[in-house]
Amino acid sequence: MFDYLVNELNIPSGKKASIVRVPNLILNSCRKVKKYFFLGLLLTDRVINKRGRVLFHMASRGFIIGYRQDN
Repeated sequence: MFDYLVNELNIPSGKKASIVRVPNLILNSCRKVKKYFFLGLLLTDRVINKRGRVLFHMASRGFIIGYRQDN
């Protein structure tokens, strides 16, 4: 999985908050792929607070917004 993320999706290893974005492969995919991508984020980067609100803890604004800022 690591090799796939780094080599195929061009997600660098190490500190990447300032440069990582949602891969074009995901952005240009069908609704089902996007759904499962979002589900992966829910499973790994979310917290549910005492009021039942879902919060995401991510340092990358471009990743949260979901677009490449260089376009």
